[in-house]
Amino acid sequence: MNPNFKSAKLMLLICCVLWTLTFVNVDGKVTGDGQSGTISFETPNLDDEDQHSNHMPLELRCDGCRIIAMKFRDGFKAVSKKLKSRKGKLTEVDILDVVDSVCGEKFDSYGIKQIDGVKRLSGPGFETADVPGVMQGGGKWPGRLKDMCAQYAGDIGEEEIYEEYKENGDLEKFLCYGSGLTGYCSEGKKKAKKSKNKTDKHSKKQKSHPNDEL
Repeated sequence: MNPNFKSAKLMLLICCVLWTLTFVNVDGKVTGDGQSGTISFETPNLDDEDQHSNHMPLELRCDGCRIIAMKFRDGFKAVSKKLKSRKGKLTEVDILDVVDSVCGEKFDSYGIKQIDGVKRLSGPGFETADVPGVMQGGGKWPGRLKDMCAQYAGDIGEEEIYEEYKENGDLEKFLCYGSGLTGYCSEGKKKAKKSKNKTDKHSKKQKSHPNDEL
């Protein structure tokens, strides 16, 4: 091997190590200053429920539902493409195979990431996967997603889920924006709307009585 190439490779490795030592702080944040501004990656701030509960924390169930909906959709879509002779129509056995395959997945590539101070689930194919940040995977997260998947399949039914996919080509609205088990994202919207209304009322009250705080 060319000695000059070896030297260049060694220098590149040294530069990478120095960059890491310079910009990674002991508190888990990665920062850097440059012409584009400052970048800060925070490790997720996990509470007791995040770390020890066997159930998906309430604030993350919307993300969990959307990941499961995405997995079901992709599974049905992939199998439908293979069955051109049946015009993509799945049999009961096909449907059960897809659902069993999705819920039997290990979900090892999924975890939690802190984005703009908010805890989000992240993993392949989901919207947060490409957002810069430090993801913590493993632990309870794969098991929680598997449990959610099994609950949707058991309580709603494999064929009902497939029929919705066949009719609309997507499952997120059906599984996540309804009510009860299928309303985890709807609950988040209601809370956000309630919080916004409360803030708006407070602002109007202050405008109506500008001298009260004087």
